[in-house]
Amino acid sequence: VQEAGTTLEAVSMTDTVVTETVAATLATAPALTKIEIAGWSIEDAAVRAFASAGPRLRHLEISRTGLVGDGALAFLVERCPRLQHLDISDSHGLRDDGPLLAAARCCPD
Repeated sequence: VQEAGTTLEAVSMTDTVVTETVAATLATAPALTKIEIAGWSIEDAAVRAFASAGPRLRHLEISRTGLVGDGALAFLVERCPRLQHLDISDSHGLRDDGPLLAAARCCPD
């Protein structure tokens, strides 16, 4: 992230372990607007750590995971007022519509 400086706009990872520390570091990239994470490789703490990038995020995909819960995803979405794209497909850890309700309430775009 330090080497990418102000130019890192998107992060895409598939079946890669995303720890809370990695997520928090990536979230500091000032131009980051897109996060795509697919696979069983991210947990609630890492999802919450992305929240500091929330005001800049326009595109969020956290799919094909069974480890992310409703509360963590809703926490992140509530901090993404500019979000235009949300993909939580095939996320088996989600048990209710909390993240979708958060998107409807907090993301006017």
